[in-house]
Amino acid sequence: MKLLILSGDQATIETGNGKTILNVANCFPDAELFNFFLRGDARIDPYHYFGISDQDVLDILLRRKHKACPVDASIEKLGSRNAWKHLARYWIWKLAPWKKHGFNSWINTIGVDSILLYLSDNIYQTELAINLTRKKNINLFIFTGEDYPLKQYDYLERQTHLCFGFRLFRRKMRSRTRKALKLAKITFFNSPDLLEAYRQAFSMHSPHVLYPISSQTPKPYVKKPIRTVLYGGSFGMERWKGIKTIAEEIYAIDPSVRVLIYGRGGPQGTETLRRLPNIEIKGWVSNKDLETAIEGADLLFHTEGFDDYSRMDLRFAFSTKIVESIMSGKPFLLFSPKESAGFHYCSSLRGPLTACHIKGLREELRLLFSPEFNYDLDVKKAHQLHSIEANKNRLSKLLEDAE
Repeated sequence: MKLLILSGDQATIETGNGKTILNVANCFPDAELFNFFLRGDARIDPYHYFGISDQDVLDILLRRKHKACPVDASIEKLGSRNAWKHLARYWIWKLAPWKKHGFNSWINTIGVDSILLYLSDNIYQTELAINLTRKKNINLFIFTGEDYPLKQYDYLERQTHLCFGFRLFRRKMRSRTRKALKLAKITFFNSPDLLEAYRQAFSMHSPHVLYPISSQTPKPYVKKPIRTVLYGGSFGMERWKGIKTIAEEIYAIDPSVRVLIYGRGGPQGTETLRRLPNIEIKGWVSNKDLETAIEGADLLFHTEGFDDYSRMDLRFAFSTKIVESIMSGKPFLLFSPKESAGFHYCSSLRGPLTACHIKGLREELRLLFSPEFNYDLDVKKAHQLHSIEANKNRLSKLLEDAE
C-alpha cells in the first residue's frame, strides 16, 4: 500500500501532532508513507514529503516569488484566526494554481493508492482528499480527534455568539466533512463519545478504529519517592491555572519537590507560574528530549481549564499526552472538569488518578505522596487499547471485511 497522508503538521516524531499522525499511519500493514503538509520541512526527504504553506499559496496567487521549503507559515502566523480568514484561506487555495508548482508531478510520480486524511477545520484539504479519492478511484481513510464541525459556538473567537461569517464557514466545513465521511472506507476517532457524536451528526456507517495510539510499550511501575513532578504540553487556554493549583498543593505537602513545566503559554500564565518557588519552566523541547525528561520524573500530570468556555470546549478534547503519560509507567494525575473526554477516559482505566475539584485534588496528592501509595496500572488493557501492534491487527481485519 502507498499511503498519502494529508495533514496540517508534518508526520514526524519531532512534534506532538506529527507523532500522533505517524502512530495512526503505522497501523496500516506494510504501508509506504507519503505526506502532504502545511507546516514542516520537506527537504529531509523530497520523495516522501511535499510541503507548501498558506503563505506560499498566497504568493502563487499574487504571482509573487515564494519559497517552496522549508514550510513554516500558517494561518496562525497570518494573524488571529476568525471565520472570515478561514473562508479567505479556502478560496485562496481553491483559486491559486499551486498544484502546478510540483504537486501534480509529485502525486503522479509516487502513484499512491490510498489516502489518510487528518480531518480538521482546513476545508480545502478535506476537499483535496475528496477530489483525489474520486479522480484516482482510491481508498480514503479518515482520522480525527477534533469536533470542529459539531461545535455550536464560535471556537475561533471563543464566544457563544454565532456571527454570519462563522455560520457560512461552518456550513461549508460540514458540507465537505459529510462528503468525506461518506467516501471513507474506515474512520479513526480518539474516543467513543466523539465517534457517537459524528455518527449522529453525519449518519456515518463506515467501520471505525478508536485511537489514540502509542508507539510505546507500557512500562512497569517502579515505586520510589516523588521528588520531581512533570507537565508536558501547552499551558495556554487556562491550563496554567490548574498547574498553579497543583504546584501550590504540592508545595504545601513538600516544598522541596520540583515541578517542571515543558511547554509554552501566554504572558500572564508564564509570569504567574514563574513566581511560584517550586516551578521551573523549561520551555518547548523536542519529543525526544521530553521523553528523556519523563524518564527522570517521578509523577506526571495533565490539567485543563475550569472556566465556563473550557468546560464547554472540552467535551471531546483529548490530549495525546495523557496516553503517552499512562504508557510511561509513571504515576499519572489528571486535574480536569469531569465533562472532558480525558476525564471520562482516565476514569475508565485502573491506574490513573483523577480530580475535578480542589478537595479531590488535595486528597489524590496526599495519597500519591504517602508511603503506602502503590500505582496499580492495568498494563494489559493499556497495551490492547493503544499499541500499534494491536491496532494493526484490528485494522487488518477491518480491511479484509471491507473488501
